[in-house]
Amino acid sequence: MKRGLLWYSLLAVAIGLALAVVEVFLGRGSFIHFVLVIGVCIYIGGPLLLFSVIYFSLLRGRLGKELSKIATSALLGVVVVLLQLISLPLGGAVYRADVREAQELCESLVPLIDKYREAHGIYPDSIDAFIDKGKPLPRLLTRSGKFYLGGEDGFSFNFIDPAGLMTMYCYESDERKWFKFD
Repeated sequence: MKRGLLWYSLLAVAIGLALAVVEVFLGRGSFIHFVLVIGVCIYIGGPLLLFSVIYFSLLRGRLGKELSKIATSALLGVVVVLLQLISLPLGGAVYRADVREAQELCESLVPLIDKYREAHGIYPDSIDAFIDKGKPLPRLLTRSGKFYLGGEDGFSFNFIDPAGLMTMYCYESDERKWFKFD
């Protein structure tokens, strides 16, 4: 293997891994993250791979050095693109951690909400008094805006499921458990 090709191959792997890390932290396992990564693999990686396979299997050595360099670059592009697939399971792990963090905060508020109801006869309209102001809310709860709804008969927590198309996580006081709602 030529020394230059090895260097470019390592550079392609480094770029691919760096992009995957950025995608994990920006996409965080969301639906958009999934669609973009799969779309890039199919619509960019696919044609690059097809061109490289045709060149290296049928045309190699027949069309000159310039086309060989282009085909090699295309193959390195395929490496960069395919490394983006690594971001999907890693983003999924970040997504599950985000959901768990939001659910745990909501569940920690349930005993306080129940005590309020025992004292006042209804569930609180707002839970601002129960939330620690010195600690930031979980990311999924801040994105959802108002995530608590309370009234006379019950209360619920709701936040958007970023991995779903139009899905929400819901917790209702009647059931005392989480479910997905679409």
